Amino acid sequence: MLLILMTVPKDFVSLVANPPAPALSKAGALINSGLWVALLAVASSVVLWRLRVALLLVRQMNLMFLLFFALVFASILWSAAPGITIDRFRRILSILMCCLAVMVVGWHPRRFQELLRPIVTFLLAGSIIYGILFPQLAIHQSVQIELKGAWHGLTFQKNILGGLATYGVILWFHAWLGRETTLAKVAFGLAVSVACLVLSHSSTSLLTTAFSVIFLLFSLRSPPNMRRFTPYLVALFVLLVAAYSCAALGLVPALKSLLDPITAVTGKNAADASGRAPIWALIKAEIARHPYLGIGYGAYWTGPVPGTPSYVFVTAIYFYAGSAHNGYLEVTNDLGFVGLAVLIGYVVNYVKQSLAIWRIDRPEAALFLVLLFQQGLENLSEAEWLQGTAMNFVILTLATCAMARGLLNQRLAVSRVAS
Repeated sequence: MLLILMTVPKDFVSLVANPPAPALSKAGALINSGLWVALLAVASSVVLWRLRVALLLVRQMNLMFLLFFALVFASILWSAAPGITIDRFRRILSILMCCLAVMVVGWHPRRFQELLRPIVTFLLAGSIIYGILFPQLAIHQSVQIELKGAWHGLTFQKNILGGLATYGVILWFHAWLGRETTLAKVAFGLAVSVACLVLSHSSTSLLTTAFSVIFLLFSLRSPPNMRRFTPYLVALFVLLVAAYSCAALGLVPALKSLLDPITAVTGKNAADASGRAPIWALIKAEIARHPYLGIGYGAYWTGPVPGTPSYVFVTAIYFYAGSAHNGYLEVTNDLGFVGLAVLIGYVVNYVKQSLAIWRIDRPEAALFLVLLFQQGLENLSEAEWLQGTAMNFVILTLATCAMARGLLNQRLAVSRVAS
């Protein structure tokens, strides 16, 4: 239910009518809100039921991830829109509680992917069927070049479908490499995922998918004598991502030359043509007004309303961007350089935990690492790092909890042997 709520239109009614009747749209939004409340209530009940395991799991979790939640909660105090920040905090708390509930109620080393694969495949297959039966509702009806003929399926935007398809390819390709399921299921899952990936016309998703497949092949099918270089490959990628974020934020002027070649790789080389250069310039100007703690989590993009901070986009470039189109800038604008430091710390700890799992379960560690790298690349041109409104936040939160549960089980096993 959580993944469905994160991907389908908020009012549900847009799936059967465009434009939907206002009364039905309002009713659908109320149902959506009710389902979020129910998710939080059920997940919290499960966590309380298994409280002892939950507390052990939280102690094993990525510390910087927990600090992110604390920082978001604290940002209510200085937020430009405290009501929205409270709503966003409630959203990310619901996601965390759902992921914790999954990991405390049952566990085995392949639980993470075995839970996600069928849900992702269901949404992708449903999107194809939906597009065949109702093409006017499942395909963007727009004259814009980037949207013309692009499918969004059951989701509300083409990039959402593209990201979902990327996860489908990663999960099924990993299942094939790890021999976790039958060849027929792998063939079906990959066919559905690749079809949605192509139909979405998402260049960013195509790039991240290609990178993910190459990384999985290197990790799980490379000669044994080359696998010892994996930690160095991981460290190199983390350094490249850090260098890019510093260049995008203008922290190190000497790194500015890195922007053009890296954005070219993401398929977004024409930043001026796509509007990203002026978007980034306005976001950097906003960051300069509150550099350390930010404007408040989710408090900037509150709609093109006169008097709000983001209305400057309407007056300056006559276009309301809706996001920074860069995950590093978005985090910094929301939570300041303190938030950016928390994000970097989260990535470093995530890598350290993945490499700890690598020593005991290489296929599982490779899956966790490729999901992080996919996010690192995607956030070069999309704003989804630690954003509770993005499906990617659910996947990474579940992965973070799954890693903690795996490491917890390893620690408990060692303790039993020692005793």
